[in-house]
Amino acid sequence: TRIASQMAILNSFIDKSRPIKLLEIGPGKGDFLYAISQKKWNAESFVFEPQIKAQEILKNIDVKVIPESFNQNIIKDYLNFFDIVYMSHSLEHFKPSEIKDTIKLIHQALKPSGIFFCEVPNADLIQTPFEAIVPHLSFFSINSMKEALPSNLFNIKFIKSCGEKYSNKITHDMQIEELDKKGFFNFKKSEDGNYLLNLKLLQKKKTNRLKKLAYSLL
Repeated sequence: TRIASQMAILNSFIDKSRPIKLLEIGPGKGDFLYAISQKKWNAESFVFEPQIKAQEILKNIDVKVIPESFNQNIIKDYLNFFDIVYMSHSLEHFKPSEIKDTIKLIHQALKPSGIFFCEVPNADLIQTPFEAIVPHLSFFSINSMKEALPSNLFNIKFIKSCGEKYSNKITHDMQIEELDKKGFFNFKKSEDGNYLLNLKLLQKKKTNRLKKLAYSLL
């Protein structure tokens, strides 16, 4: 599974004989934190989580919830504090303009020998100009991920892609209907069939302008 492979990678770089302080940014339901607790990692875990519903779920895990977004003001209390900062499929939900500053804040939060573990979709926009299904805000390839981690801040120990490439993915009408029923998004195809129209954006901004997302016609 994804978490098992992530833990295997991290095991290669951490000293499990000593206690560690771990921060997860974008914990969701806390699956990773639950997994490391089951494996008896000697970790004191923290999350930045502003959403109340997520905070309620995380109460069932031994984790310190900081009820704020990951930001410059809050991180002042956690400078050089964490042994590991972990992000799994959350960095792509940050705006492109926020990536550089977010990476710098992560570096400030880490101890000098700390580890930043980050997994994102391998969505090279040269090959896949648009994602039709998941409304991510930022997109990464291996090369762009390297660019996002300044060499004066980070020494990259491991970087690799795995799984199905986005360029091989095909979005079918059945998939759109199924995901729409699950509430993952509220899109419909444009009349020419070349775009997905984001209806939620229309409702949120109360405007007649629709943001167009290219629909993959592979």
